[in-house]
Amino acid sequence: MAGMDRPRLTIFLEELKRAPAEPLPPRGEEWPALVERISRPGKAVEVTEEAFSYFLEVLPPHWMGAGGFCFAEGMEPFRFFWSLRGHYFVRQLTWEETLCFCKLAGIRPPM
Repeated sequence: MAGMDRPRLTIFLEELKRAPAEPLPPRGEEWPALVERISRPGKAVEVTEEAFSYFLEVLPPHWMGAGGFCFAEGMEPFRFFWSLRGHYFVRQLTWEETLCFCKLAGIRPPM
């Protein structure tokens, strides 16, 4: 894609993935609790494969690549989803992180 800075994007994604990860709740969780848990910026959150698939399929991703995908409903910061060794994670990005991601990926910010 024109305008993409692949090396810097890869480094940025790896930095996002290094955030401390909150494990899955031991007894599962209801949808409102999941949404609240995955809506706090600054840390990675483990989610089920079902939650990962839901966010991948409910709306077209704003971005999708080997590093995962970005989800947003309308004009809001991205949620970055990825999988690693059979585990699924998400990190709620801040607006600053979302704008940085968009610049590096060569895509338009969410509108």
